[in-house]
Amino acid sequence: MYKIAAILTASGFSRRFGKEDKLLYLFKGKPLARHTLELVTRMNRFNPVVFVAAKPEVAALAEDAGIMRPGVDLHIVFNNRPEYGLRESVRLGVIAAGDADFYTFFPCDMPWLDAATVDAILKQSAPGKIVRPVHNGQPGNPCVFAADFRDALLSLEAGERPRDIQKRRSECVVSVEVADGAALADIDRL
Repeated sequence: MYKIAAILTASGFSRRFGKEDKLLYLFKGKPLARHTLELVTRMNRFNPVVFVAAKPEVAALAEDAGIMRPGVDLHIVFNNRPEYGLRESVRLGVIAAGDADFYTFFPCDMPWLDAATVDAILKQSAPGKIVRPVHNGQPGNPCVFAADFRDALLSLEAGERPRDIQKRRSECVVSVEVADGAALADIDRL
């Protein structure tokens, strides 16, 4: 059985969203980031689950016992340098996840993402591969990186994102067509 880590990135500045933190914005009765937390813990496919947050009030969403499920190994990691961009959340998440066979990255602003979409992506995971969902040719998230890319994830340069690894290693990328584009949609604006 493969060890699949889930790394939930919740350290952004929400600049396009407006003045309030979008991760705390109530969407369908709960904070936006809570949707991703509940999906990932409910699936029972990930060990560990790493929630990378820059603000205590966002981290508190993961501390709520309501999301816990038996067997879920949840780690809350504080990103004290969110100004370094996504690469810092990626680096902290991979370090906290430790040795895993696969690292799955979930932005926490995708409330329509569902278990069936995540399962379709995970089914294509294989050593030496990067798996990403696409809808009508547009890549999305969550993306799965095999352990072969751990060093590359840990050594992203300033301004780089995991998508840059996908570009450099395009021969390793497996695209999974997702019929429902809403599952890959994020919320960037009110």
